[in-house]
Amino acid sequence: MQAVLESGKPSQASLDKAYEAALTRKQADVAELLKKAGAHEPAPPVAVDAKVLDSYTGAYKSDQIPLEIKVFVKEGKLYIQAAGQPELLTKALSPTRFEFAPAQIEVEFDSAESFTLKQGGQNFKFKKAVAR
Repeated sequence: MQAVLESGKPSQASLDKAYEAALTRKQADVAELLKKAGAHEPAPPVAVDAKVLDSYTGAYKSDQIPLEIKVFVKEGKLYIQAAGQPELLTKALSPTRFEFAPAQIEVEFDSAESFTLKQGGQNFKFKKAVAR
């Protein structure tokens, strides 16, 4: 990591995302290097009303990819979980936008019935198949 930082200054956005990911993964040594390189503290998560979070819960499917994603609330926080994968704790960016920074996943709810999953420059529309 030190060599990467010394070979060329990454963009501020890249530095900040890497720092937040290191904090999320509890990689204190990596986080410290990124902080010294000028990474900013991540913004705190936006507070989202529990009723809004509850409205998103359910199983979602996409016509674009054969993947079911379960959305659920645990301890007042929104989680997403693709079938056969570990659950991912999201960070609220707004009442309709949530991210899982370590995998560069963003989920944006159009309504309580659908969301767009954004990852790697691609967008996938999901519709609620089953309410919780």
